[in-house]
Amino acid sequence: PPRRGRRGPAVSPSDPASWDTKNWPAKSKFLVRKVALHPQAFANRCAPSVVKVFEALFKTSKLRATVDNWGIVRGAKHNPKWKAGLKPHWDLNPFSFRGYCDKGQDPGYQGLIALSDQTLETGCHLTLPGGTSFLPLWIKENVMPLTVNRKSLRPDQDDPIVKYMQPIPLRKGEMVVWSWGQLHGSTDSDSDVLRLQQYVRLYPSPEAGEAYDYEGHDRYGCVKTLRRCQKDGNVTADELLGILTTQHEQRLFGLESFE
Repeated sequence: PPRRGRRGPAVSPSDPASWDTKNWPAKSKFLVRKVALHPQAFANRCAPSVVKVFEALFKTSKLRATVDNWGIVRGAKHNPKWKAGLKPHWDLNPFSFRGYCDKGQDPGYQGLIALSDQTLETGCHLTLPGGTSFLPLWIKENVMPLTVNRKSLRPDQDDPIVKYMQPIPLRKGEMVVWSWGQLHGSTDSDSDVLRLQQYVRLYPSPEAGEAYDYEGHDRYGCVKTLRRCQKDGNVTADELLGILTTQHEQRLFGLESFE
């Protein structure tokens, strides 16, 4: 089949005419299928202010960063079919999340850096404040799906907890971080501008000695993701070393050991 994104002009944040579906490079909420490999994407992941947040959460400096996606959401003011935000969901279903917590393991966190202002009009992050504290009761009141594993899960549309979710507007440059067990989504767009963001998270490296297999469980774990990107010809080892020039940066992406 013909490649998507080759039927019109390059996608431009300032030109809504270039956002048409026939010109959109991917079917998903992300602009492209490939992970973010631009030097600025790595700079954002390595930013001291970002790293410090995850050091505080995990109480260790031995961290690795995921190689995740850009998030780009079209303004839907003149095209209602682009309006819908992400439906409320848990990245890790509550039954699995509580199972890890009961063993004293923290499954981790997800983060989002706003690359443009995210308002109620453009659509923004949506979350259930303190949601992980209510999971034990929610689990008692709900039936575990037959096949749960580590899959994400959506609550029923009429689940009472959904009405307590709150939008989290962000200014450009701000970041929001939430637990893998946090119910979240995003609000609808009623704007004529793109909403731009980068998904960023860090997790303990194997040298941190955690029982939880962060690298193995995370689909965007840096070691396997960068290995796949090199195999596919999207980035070379020399290019990575040209972007990640310090030992600390190379440790964050598994190119150097902490020991």
